Amino acid sequence: MAIIPGTHKEKIRERGVLKVGTTGDYQPLSCLDPVTGRYTGFDTELAEDLADELNVEIEYVPTSWPSLMDDVRAGKFDLAVCGITITGMRKEKESGRIDALAEKYFSGHME
Repeated sequence: MAIIPGTHKEKIRERGVLKVGTTGDYQPLSCLDPVTGRYTGFDTELAEDLADELNVEIEYVPTSWPSLMDDVRAGKFDLAVCGITITGMRKEKESGRIDALAEKYFSGHME
């Protein structure tokens, strides 16, 4: 799970919706059930807990592995889930964002 740097809890609360990007194809972290249309998995449960904590609704924003970083740059969601890891290519393309995210995550200051 990765909170996109520059996203603030206050903005999410004002909007009333936590936008969560996911591919929905990565069990057991995030999987879209084709019958119910509901996302399930460890990461989606954490995202839903975060939405509850913020007292906002959750909106899943479909993304794909090839378009994931473009969707991040476009600001399509506040949070990305589905077992996303920092790959060499992602780090090369998004070093500023990823470094800021890692610094916030490891320092415990995810705001």
